Order: sequence, then structure tokens, then C-alpha cells
Amino acid sequence: MALQSSVARVDRYQAASEVLRRISRFVVLARRLEGQMSDMDTAKDRVKQDAEGEDKERAIAKAALSIAELGE
Repeated sequence: MALQSSVARVDRYQAASEVLRRISRFVVLARRLEGQMSDMDTAKDRVKQDAEGEDKERAIAKAALSIAELGE
């Protein structure tokens, strides 16, 4: 009986660890997305239109990738 309860406890610890790992990953991705959104605003404020378009497109692509990862 003690072995069964220990195994059940380990299973709960593993499940809790998995939830915490996913939460941590979500927070990292959310922070990265915030930074990318800030980069988009910075690219918008640049004077050169040619560079602005490329920087903005790159920032949008990175943000889209982050959003896709968040969806997983």
C-alpha cells in the first residue's frame, strides 16, 4: 500500500512539473512577443521607408512565429 501511494505521489509531482514547465514556456513566449511588438513600433518610427518595410515585415514574421508557438 505504501508503494502505491508513493507511486501516486510521484505521478502527481510529474503532472505538476509538466504544468509548471508549460506555464514557464508560455510566460517566456509572451514576453518575447511583447518585445517583438515593441520592435514593430520601433521599426514604424524609423525615417527610411525602405528599411522600415523590411524591419516591420521581419518583426511581423517573428511575432507570428511566437503566436504560433503560444497556440501550441
